[in-house]
Amino acid sequence: MSSEAKAEIEDCSFPCYKRLDTLREAEGFLEDWNYAYADSWRWAIKERLSNGWVANIDSVLFKIMLEVQSPHKPKSANDRVLSGLEKLEEEQKNQIIQPASRLGLQSTARIFDEITHRQGEINAKEAELVKGQNLKVLKGKTQDAVEVMFTANEELMDKLRGREEENGLHLESLGVKDNDLNERAEQISRLKSELKNLQAGHFREIEKAAQLSRDITSLQEVLKAKDKMIDKMKDAGSNLKMLLSEEQKKNAELEKERNVFHEEGQKTLTQLRKLESFAVRGAEADEYKMMWEFSNLWDHATSELAAILNQNLSAEALSNKMAWDKFQRDSELAVRHHIPLLASNSPAAKGMRLAVILAILAREIDTNIFQPNYLFSDTEIRAVLCKLATVDREKESFCRSMLLSIDQSAQQVSIQSTVQYVARNVSNYLFDVLSESQFGELRQRIENVVKRAIETWRPIQSASKKYETDFEPLKWDDDDWSQFQFPGDNEDQNEVVDSHQGGNFLTIFPRISWVNNDKRYPQTFAIQLMGTQKQCLAAEQERYPQTPNPKINRTAFKGSRRASIAQGTSRPNGEDFLEQL
Repeated sequence: MSSEAKAEIEDCSFPCYKRLDTLREAEGFLEDWNYAYADSWRWAIKERLSNGWVANIDSVLFKIMLEVQSPHKPKSANDRVLSGLEKLEEEQKNQIIQPASRLGLQSTARIFDEITHRQGEINAKEAELVKGQNLKVLKGKTQDAVEVMFTANEELMDKLRGREEENGLHLESLGVKDNDLNERAEQISRLKSELKNLQAGHFREIEKAAQLSRDITSLQEVLKAKDKMIDKMKDAGSNLKMLLSEEQKKNAELEKERNVFHEEGQKTLTQLRKLESFAVRGAEADEYKMMWEFSNLWDHATSELAAILNQNLSAEALSNKMAWDKFQRDSELAVRHHIPLLASNSPAAKGMRLAVILAILAREIDTNIFQPNYLFSDTEIRAVLCKLATVDREKESFCRSMLLSIDQSAQQVSIQSTVQYVARNVSNYLFDVLSESQFGELRQRIENVVKRAIETWRPIQSASKKYETDFEPLKWDDDDWSQFQFPGDNEDQNEVVDSHQGGNFLTIFPRISWVNNDKRYPQTFAIQLMGTQKQCLAAEQERYPQTPNPKINRTAFKGSRRASIAQGTSRPNGEDFLEQL
């Protein structure tokens, strides 16, 4: 050992007081501390520090320091150091391996802190050693041993440095290999994923190819079927061409026939149009309005004649027995229905005369005015048309329109003469009963009623439907009727007595019905005079004063129609005449 090293040991000023930050500085410190066995344990410590096997190196160095300080046992100290290192190596193998660089620095720092702590003790012991007599001899011997060990340690250190360099190269190559392995692992993973995708796509393509193969097979079958169908269609086309040529020939012949028929049809159509132009087609009137006018006609007739017949007769007229006998005899209706015609100015007598004259007027209008036309006086034409309407309504309408179209100017002349005829016939019943002024006014009023009847009948006469009047509803199984209402403000005269005796019925005004298929559909009600009406009973009482006066029912009928209507009297379109009125 050099004198400077000894001086440093004696002065306790060697570099152990420094805080070492790296393993290289610790290594330099050990090189400067030239004890006999420093190289051997320094190499052992360095190898284990670099491999991360020894973590608690401060305790190892402390033991080394304790052994080195003994001058009497240098060899045993070195052996114990090595054996201690081996034991520590076995203890540290089971611990968690930490990075060598960080562990070495921390351990070195703790070592030198411990060295600093133990330096005082070492100095004290060194002082005692210096005092020993055999110190120099021991140092000389140990110096040789230390030099030998130092030389061996230097060789080992060279080998260690070589190994460190090799290990560094190996570590670098391992790092490169690790990077290569990671890259290759990523590449392999990527290639595996691509392989899976390619395999999936390959399987899909195989399935598509199989489906396409099946589709091709089915299409081939379809094509074969279509080829067969085309062959059949070609055969059918040939047949159709033959049929077409035949049909064209037939069509040519039919076209010629059609042209002939067309010419004949045009001629026929021209003739039909010409024939239709002869017919008189009136504007189709509202059926409700026509029926309303028909009903109002009788109200108008009642009010017109009542204005004359409700006047008092002169005493001379009342005493003219021959005139009254003639009136009674000529009035067949009054005779047949037992209507009392009294030579009196009582309300009952006036009412009976009014009812009989209205009934005669209604029948004259029905016979002479309610006709299909006014050229022929024969009423059989009306009956023939009525019968035809039950079989063929359109034919009847056409025939009626043709009759109306014949010499319309002559029909107008006939109408005027018919008005005079009806007025004369009806008024003659009262020629000897009324005064001259009353008779003239009565005839004029009858003419007004007849003219209004003509205007009322005109739209019905030219209507497309066939309408017919009748005075006997029971003949057609129709029991519905309306009670005749005497004009005036005295409502008691229209009361009906509560009696079980049979009444004498007289139909004053007819009903009108639509004729179709041998059936009649009533549009209005027949208006009848009842024998149990108060006026009739009063007239009967006046004729036979001895007859007791029956009890009068004060809840008399005041309506213009019966309360109940038979089911079969409804109109064909579902509307009852009562509903319209």
